[in-house]
Amino acid sequence: LPINILFSNKTIYNVVAWKKKLHIVDNGLDHGLQWATLLQWLARRDGWPPEVRLTGIKVPKSRFRPAQIEEAGRRLTAYARQVGVPFRFRGIMAKSEAVRAGDLDIDHDEVLVVSSLFHFRTLTDKSTMAADGGVGSDPIVMVLGAIGEMKPSVFVHAVLNASYITVFFATRFREA
Repeated sequence: LPINILFSNKTIYNVVAWKKKLHIVDNGLDHGLQWATLLQWLARRDGWPPEVRLTGIKVPKSRFRPAQIEEAGRRLTAYARQVGVPFRFRGIMAKSEAVRAGDLDIDHDEVLVVSSLFHFRTLTDKSTMAADGGVGSDPIVMVLGAIGEMKPSVFVHAVLNASYITVFFATRFREA
């Protein structure tokens, strides 16, 4: 496994020690393969595995089939059943900046974890927005604000150190 996934899973495993419920909000869920390792670790921990609820947020794209998020949920649910971890999955097809804390049915008895591994690269750089866009329309600020509203126990975040998604050559050149 890549080091970012190992670090993420180990951090989550440590924060949920001896807790009964875990809710993971995965910004940018793809196939969900990173969660299989965490489910396996939780199944083997001393005592009992926690109830795990995973909310996967996937940005709709033109070539993306909405069924893909459901397939990821089915695979993870089957794997969790196989290793003996109580598991529920919910997929949300929306832009990350449109999802607010109130949309996630957050239970205060759960350990809440927000994972955003390399997801911010898909958010529009504010330098590409119209001059009248303002701070409130900056997707990165909006996503970070929503995460703040969620009040997670842990926010796991990884970024690539480059502005390769910007449309302006000068911005990309300065980064390089």
